[in-house]
Amino acid sequence: MHGMIIAVWYVSERRMPQPPSTKDRYLLDETLYNPPPVDGVFGEDTPTFLGISGGMDDVRRLAAAILRADQGENLSVEIYAQTTPPGLDVVRVITAKNTLVTLFDAEVDADPASLSRLRSFLRLSTLRFFVAIPVVAGRGGTSTNFGDLLVGDACTPRRLDHLQERALIALGHQLGTLVALEQHKRRLEAETVRLSALATTDGLTGLANRRSFGDRLATAVVYARQTETPLSLILLDVDRFKSYNDMFGHPAGDEVLRQVGRILSRVARDSDLPARYGGEEFVVLATETDGETGAIIADLFRSEIASSSFAHREVTASFGVAELTPFMAGGNDLVSAADAALYRSKAEGRNRVTLSDTNGS
Repeated sequence: MHGMIIAVWYVSERRMPQPPSTKDRYLLDETLYNPPPVDGVFGEDTPTFLGISGGMDDVRRLAAAILRADQGENLSVEIYAQTTPPGLDVVRVITAKNTLVTLFDAEVDADPASLSRLRSFLRLSTLRFFVAIPVVAGRGGTSTNFGDLLVGDACTPRRLDHLQERALIALGHQLGTLVALEQHKRRLEAETVRLSALATTDGLTGLANRRSFGDRLATAVVYARQTETPLSLILLDVDRFKSYNDMFGHPAGDEVLRQVGRILSRVARDSDLPARYGGEEFVVLATETDGETGAIIADLFRSEIASSSFAHREVTASFGVAELTPFMAGGNDLVSAADAALYRSKAEGRNRVTLSDTNGS
């Protein structure tokens, strides 16, 4: 956890503090008796969201109400991370007990060096009262300490009664719970993004997977028919891939597939979607592209693969290209037409491009 101050607030109301409002009393009751559950999943960094969250206005009001501060402008409230910045060893020592720590009259109770550091840390010219409140989530051996809520009063020494102590400790737990829940939320969001990528990306090549390709194909067919624009599909198969695997092993074969995937990504236009279709088969969806142009693009792929250097022997690929026609019912027919053209490329000697005829046969 980084040693950095994450938020500072000053209570600057120029009036006598009012009794806790209905909202404040509700928040205090909720803090004391109904802390939200914590599932024990925490990140490593102290989140900065507390410094910008609107909920911190409630925390500031609660701290002032709990302490019954007579002069709000003399009260400083600060949150700092678990690791104290250099030069503030006194704060580290005071808060290391992970329990509520108070100084009735800091000007009298603290040694001069510690007092000076505390005043500097809290940005107060004098410091008569000080309390450190652990910001903790969870209970017992499963708890996590995120730092401390520090409160200093420049003018008024005070002793806390039992209710005030309970309220401040509970406030620290509430803050810790907010930190923990926010971190857990962020981890869930990151995991959702990761799982979404896994659901649409081929793990070996990094290209779109067959599921993602199928979704894009269905959308592209609808778009092509609504806008009366051409749509082509390029299907390719790595030649003699089984014998490559048998001779050099599956790890070598996987590297061939990764390299072919990189070539497709590099040569494809921004509007193209290269994807791994399955096994040693790949597909490229070419929107707003007629069949003849698709065949030209396919030949660029073919020549790039054939001229690339592979680890054990040369690698080539055969291609089939088809354009969507009115005779086709949908994307499956377009794939079937490209597959038939690919089969002819294989039958006629491999390492070549074959364009399906205009009726999709």
